[in-house]
This record gives sequence, C-alpha cells and structure tokens, in this order.
Amino acid sequence: MSRRVTPFLLAALLAAPLSGCSLLKKEKSLPPPPNTDTTPDTGGIGTPITIRGSRTELEVRVTRLLDPAPVGAGDQTLDPGARFVGIELDLRNIGNGTYAESPGEDSKLLLAGGSAADGVNLLGGPCGGRFPLHVTLHPGARAAGCVPFEVPRPGRPQRFQFALDSGFGSEVGTWNLR
Repeated sequence: MSRRVTPFLLAALLAAPLSGCSLLKKEKSLPPPPNTDTTPDTGGIGTPITIRGSRTELEVRVTRLLDPAPVGAGDQTLDPGARFVGIELDLRNIGNGTYAESPGEDSKLLLAGGSAADGVNLLGGPCGGRFPLHVTLHPGARAAGCVPFEVPRPGRPQRFQFALDSGFGSEVGTWNLR
C-alpha cells in the first residue's frame, strides 16, 4: 500500500512545525513620522506657508495683491464689466524633489460671497509672461511672479489658495487678502 501526499496534506505538514516560528509573525507596522511642519496653513499677505505635494515641498508667500492689475495693450477681459486682478507670489523649493508645475493651476482666488475668479493668461504688465504657465524649481531654488485672474464687478478678492499637484494636493495654503 502506497501513501500519496496530497497538496493539502503537504501544506499542513509544512505549516505545522513552523506555526510557532517567529519568522512567520507579522511585525507591527510603525506609524508615519510626525508632521514637523509648524507653519500655519492660513495667513495674510507676507506670511510664508509651507505646502507639501506628492513630489516636493514649497514655501509660498503672497507678496502683493494687484487690484486692478496693470495689463498690456492687447489684454482684454472676456466680460466687459470685469477687471484683471493679480496675486504676486514668491515660491521657494524647500523639498528634495523638483517642482515643475503651473502656478496658475495651483492657484484659486476666492471672492467675497463665496464665488471664485477665473485664472487667465496675460500678454503684458507685471502678471504677463511665463510664470503662471510653468515654473521649474530644483531643490533650494526660488522664483517670483504673478498669477492673473479675471474678476467680475463688483467682485472683491477675499482669499487666495495654493495647493501643489495642479491644485489637487492635500495641503492647501490660504491667505486672507483684506
């Protein structure tokens, strides 16, 4: 009479002597390191706020509100009753990865009453140029520029928000503008 070892029996035989072995015990997972970011997530003009994204970390500072923002001769609002408003920013990469995004996409201008203004691209003035479209900052680098918005009248800019990862990052900095 021959004895045949089935796969089930083989697995049971192999597992039995190892059941008390410490090699099979799962280690408790360690909690993530504590958040060492002690900067506020809200502030006013001039307040630096640290914002983390999926690839790096920036220190962002709103340096000035331009209301109305001076524009070039070719710049026209889509709505005849609207005006251009600019938010001047100072960005400093304090993380280990490269920031290669559009500050315009990372930005949101909130108006009194809860509505938001639309971001635009301008040709001239302090908010014209490449800054709102694309910025590349290697670790330690900084850049300054202006992000323009079209604000309907009588809209009043109240808060500015900035989040990495095209505005979808989990950390959002908010600046009170008035």
